[in-house]
Amino acid sequence: MSRMHEVLRLEDYKLEELLRSTRGQAERGGERDVTWKQLAQYAASHCLNEFYALPIEARTEQSITAIIERRWSNRYYKFHSNEHYLQMKQKVISHLTAYLTGEYRTCEPIVRFEQLSAYVPSIDMELSQIFQLIIEDVSAVNGYTVQKYVIDENEAAVSTFFHMTTVFCAHAFEVLPVTIEVLSLLSGKRFVCYPDELTLLQSLDYMRLAKSLLPLPSVELVN
Repeated sequence: MSRMHEVLRLEDYKLEELLRSTRGQAERGGERDVTWKQLAQYAASHCLNEFYALPIEARTEQSITAIIERRWSNRYYKFHSNEHYLQMKQKVISHLTAYLTGEYRTCEPIVRFEQLSAYVPSIDMELSQIFQLIIEDVSAVNGYTVQKYVIDENEAAVSTFFHMTTVFCAHAFEVLPVTIEVLSLLSGKRFVCYPDELTLLQSLDYMRLAKSLLPLPSVELVN
């Protein structure tokens, strides 16, 4: 059956912008507003993408360092100081190395940096997310883990990612992830969510609330 009414479409970055609205309404991606955290995230994301494009035998500590050195911004003036510029680069290299050369080195991602969309009937809204990594989890039948590597480990953003991802996966894949992980590249902290049917209900409530708070959600006609 086709849906001929207008369906609200919520993209993950717009929900994050809503959470950060108290920090100002900087234009997304604008050069004058780019921060050192955004520059560091850009380099880290490219490193993840390129690392998993390599054959397993080439996924080494040296390859991580080489990619970050190539991708790290030369806009040192966006950082607090020259020392801060170098320290942040080294932290990102160190934590990426710890994560990627360990248990995740041989993983072959099911999804790698793809934008996916899913309609959620119970909240009558289409969700759109950019997934960094979805990897197979052999601990369960059809098991998988969703991973997000971040520079900014804002607690509200982490919680929102858990809720949105739980709802999205339940409807897009019809199977909840075994785990949803947010891995900090500055502190080395790992935030883990183990979604189940109870947390799915809580996440649906969270997304209903988020929908009600959206000031000007994008709208498109879904046939």
